[in-house]
Amino acid sequence: MLATEDGAVLMRQAMAECRAVAAAEGHALSEADVQRLEGRLLDARSTWAASMMRDIASDSPRLESKAIVGGMLERAKRHGSDSPLTRAAYCHLQVYESRRRDRPGAVGGLADAG
Repeated sequence: MLATEDGAVLMRQAMAECRAVAAAEGHALSEADVQRLEGRLLDARSTWAASMMRDIASDSPRLESKAIVGGMLERAKRHGSDSPLTRAAYCHLQVYESRRRDRPGAVGGLADAG
């Protein structure tokens, strides 16, 4: 993501959305926490990857999108936060999961339907 033209800007915006929700839930991050997360998530040389990204890369049959991103979105809505990047990310993950599930040969997909 950071290798793209707007990757760092979008990552900062996504982090701000998540921080706002965390604060609204009573779990505000300290400045030290924010700096530590930014150091990891905004380091273009880092080889670290989120668990869902590793799951996608390994063609895992299940993602934790509903529990992680969907849960964040539910909390955001509860506090009246628009969270457009979180909504977009969750939408993309749902499309990915739907396409993966519906491809021929997928567990629970078209090959298992008949």
